[in-house]
Amino acid sequence: MADEYFYGATLKEGSKTVTWDPDNKADGYPRTHKLIIKQCILGHEAASDEFNVVQVETMTIRDTLRIPIAVLKVGEARQCRLDLEFSDSPVTFTLVEGKGPVHIHGQHLLGSLVEEFEDMEEMEEEVPEEDEDDE
Repeated sequence: MADEYFYGATLKEGSKTVTWDPDNKADGYPRTHKLIIKQCILGHEAASDEFNVVQVETMTIRDTLRIPIAVLKVGEARQCRLDLEFSDSPVTFTLVEGKGPVHIHGQHLLGSLVEEFEDMEEMEEEVPEEDEDDE
């Protein structure tokens, strides 16, 4: 990956859904995108008597997947460490229960397909040299 950026979103009453949908055509040449979610944190102003459930919706090989990724409650769990990766497809985070706020953060990695192909070519060039050394 060529570039790395901070990613952050807040889910709360009135704004319970956030979608990450990178635009591959913006730069004029193909680029790869990856979203890595590292943590969900319950805001300090969250109500103490409610669960806050964060759900993710994304595409799998066959269909759409909707699954909870964090359940947070004041006094029990104010933060949840995650290690989730999403590549090149729209990802929607929704606060399906509670009023929040829940803060989601991680990294948006942005790379070039051209760089990846160049790396593959370099690796292919190195392989025959290793085979010659074995003989």
